[in-house]
Amino acid sequence: MAECTQIILDPSGNGRRDGRQWMARQRLCLRELAPAEVTVVESAAEAAQAAREAALQGVRKIVSVGDSRTAHGVVNGVMELAESHRSQLKVGFLSFSRPDLWSRTLQLPRGLLRQLEILSAGHTLPYDVGRVECQHPQGGRTTR
Repeated sequence: MAECTQIILDPSGNGRRDGRQWMARQRLCLRELAPAEVTVVESAAEAAQAAREAALQGVRKIVSVGDSRTAHGVVNGVMELAESHRSQLKVGFLSFSRPDLWSRTLQLPRGLLRQLEILSAGHTLPYDVGRVECQHPQGGRTTR
């Protein structure tokens, strides 16, 4: 039995082009990533919540569809989980638009069919999300 894929879609990404591209290609995407469910989000915070909830419900493959804002939200949601839980997840990114900085950094393939082939096979690469130290306006420090 195939792993269920949770697709987290922000149709407003890239000036609403992601929503239009999804509508034109959703049948292909759902067929290639089946079994799959789609959650539509409107912000990075909603993407983080959707990713976290999907993982806690037992989903092991999460695919972000949208711009880098959506991808960052998904990664942030996953990073809120315990390491033991995160290590069981496969997180992927599907892009319909020209490669942005996020896509180029990850060296994602540009062609939709190639992206779907990689995502459906569940190929994984280690990814270091990094560590960020921030200073609040009040002077306090936060590490994430």
